[in-house]
Amino acid sequence: MLRRHWGGLEDVRKRLRQLMHFRRVVILILCLFFGLYFLISLFNSSPTITLNPCIANVLEEWRIPEELSLVSITPSRFPEFVGNGSLRFIGVGGNDDGALRIISPSTKVLSGKVGLFPIIDVSISSTSPAAEATVVDYRNGRLKMYYCFSVDGDCVCVTRTIYAHRTRPHVFVQDITTRNPTVSCILQEHAIMRKSIWTLKISALVSDQPVAIKLKAHLPKDWRQGESVDKTSAYSNVVTIDGTQYAIGVVCSYVPNEIVVQRKREENERFICVINYDNVKSNDQVGRENQMRLAVSKEFGDVLNTPAATLDSEHESGWHSVRNATIFYDLKVVSIKKTHETLNKVAFGISKSLAPGVLNPDIINATRYGLLSNVRAFLLENVISPEKKKELLALMYHRRESSCYSEHSTLVVPRTALWKITESVDDLVKVASVWFLTLEKSGCSNFVKAGATGVAQAFLLSLIAGKLTSLHLEIKLEPVDLHREITAEGIAISEIGRFSVSFKLDHENRPYMVASSTSQIYACDAGCFYPSEPLVNEHRVFPVKVTKPLTPILYVSENRFHLQQLRNTIHVVEVINAPPHEQELIALHKHGHRLGGLPVGFWIFLGTLVVIFHLFLFKLLYSEWKKADYTPYNYYLRQRYARTH
Repeated sequence: MLRRHWGGLEDVRKRLRQLMHFRRVVILILCLFFGLYFLISLFNSSPTITLNPCIANVLEEWRIPEELSLVSITPSRFPEFVGNGSLRFIGVGGNDDGALRIISPSTKVLSGKVGLFPIIDVSISSTSPAAEATVVDYRNGRLKMYYCFSVDGDCVCVTRTIYAHRTRPHVFVQDITTRNPTVSCILQEHAIMRKSIWTLKISALVSDQPVAIKLKAHLPKDWRQGESVDKTSAYSNVVTIDGTQYAIGVVCSYVPNEIVVQRKREENERFICVINYDNVKSNDQVGRENQMRLAVSKEFGDVLNTPAATLDSEHESGWHSVRNATIFYDLKVVSIKKTHETLNKVAFGISKSLAPGVLNPDIINATRYGLLSNVRAFLLENVISPEKKKELLALMYHRRESSCYSEHSTLVVPRTALWKITESVDDLVKVASVWFLTLEKSGCSNFVKAGATGVAQAFLLSLIAGKLTSLHLEIKLEPVDLHREITAEGIAISEIGRFSVSFKLDHENRPYMVASSTSQIYACDAGCFYPSEPLVNEHRVFPVKVTKPLTPILYVSENRFHLQQLRNTIHVVEVINAPPHEQELIALHKHGHRLGGLPVGFWIFLGTLVVIFHLFLFKLLYSEWKKADYTPYNYYLRQRYARTH
């Protein structure tokens, strides 16, 4: 009886040991699984950048615009600059440290250096480490430079706001805001313009006295001094760029010896430069220099008499900032209020993609900003006469034989020279030059001649493969390329008509179009098989169709009779609805791979687990086969059988 009881206990112990062995195997597999998952997640995770708390607080307001690709924040792979097509200045931290560039005869972009450095350079000496950041705002053409450090637990920040005026092509504005929330005081020393007119240095230390900002002006050595204007002077020089001589005149704001900033106060200082230049013949250098000095002196006086708020408002009205413009990103409308012929009235949006080697809104917006900053906005500038503006408008809208744009969509060539924009200013110049040449050779030369307004239109047409003539617009995007949601707004059908179109996907991943207009226009889809439909301030849905041979997927015109005639000239043998896109392709854009919403690491681990399980199963079957035993395998039964025999 006792032996039977003891034998039962022994069986229980053996079963427990067997269970423990199984658990050890399971735990080992799980540990291996999660270990591999952690390692791959660690390698795939993007590195986090630890920001100075003061800078982090300042940049917090820019996070949403950065996510929408409306601004660029350092560190960034795009250059830091402002420009208006007449003047361009490279921000501090760029390759040129605030160099002025003007139009080069050979490249027709702002690539000519003149040896002028008007941006105020800031450096802070403090007991605590200083931090800096730069924000380029694509919405209003402004560059903000933040310089912050900590004193007594509070953040002292110097903010520089810089812009090249969009409607006054010779005006360059810098605002310096010093914010001192501490009970102590900060001593700041300034010196103005490296190698030319200004250089600015700021030294900070704790003091019981008000903040003293000391300024020191360094006059340019190689520039000739002329007329005095409001405590400052005008300067001139002759420079040679690509074999062409230019007479340049410049006058900048007077720099006081000292500026006092009280504790717990915020002080704002504005510095303005007026810079103008023109071609000059070798036998008339002195006369042209005198003319340039007189011109900048007169304009400088006019600018000083203009209120700062008016000056800022004029600049914003040219770019049309987010407060009063429609700007798209990822098909999200930020704000709506429209006026005529503003740069950001022409908008483009595309859904963000995680697929490799595709264009995303960040590089598209940066490239667009670079192009518009390299060309003057003649239709917006107050120095252009109304007669000249009418001529430029006629170039764009009263054409008869020409058409803009006549090539494939630039969206489908992401790895070409059109999109090789980097943090290098020289690369930006090359990209802008390639873009202007491409647009000119694709039938958009009149748009480029019209200035930034025409370039914005031509750039948008190139993205959607839109061919615009004096009578109609046709969109030649191929249905096979419509696997991301796209929005194009503000396409100029005429001087007053504006057309907008969105490309979306339905629940079957089949593309379709939504079109609208600000004026009476008509539209028909591929082949114009059905009568054209009117568009007036309402959204119309059109299916995306495929024809054989391929034809444009949409025709738009203000003249309904013209579309009826056009219909008779389109000869196709087949018209069908575009097929739906494969789910794998949509998943590639949404998740960066074709495996659905779960991360790639999950599928790797799952595959590893399946392989381990099958190896274990194979080992089990192989052991049974080697023993040539048809009874169920049991280690403990085997041991008992061995002891009894």
